[in-house]
Amino acid sequence: MVVNSSDAKKVLEAAPPVENVPSLYLSDTLDNAVRFGKLPREYLGRYWIDLSDTGVDATLPRVRVINK
Repeated sequence: MVVNSSDAKKVLEAAPPVENVPSLYLSDTLDNAVRFGKLPREYLGRYWIDLSDTGVDATLPRVRVINK
């Protein structure tokens, strides 16, 4: 799960023109960011656990489109 401050449609349409399924491109991009250490390894279930745990800050990645 990722957070977007504006229209999610823009994020889903940001895939390169050769990609048939933009959501798969976005998923691969996020997986690679986790693998390279640019994003924390946080998944939706982990977010809810962290949110309910006292003393733990829950985090979600925030994305935005830059130049399509």
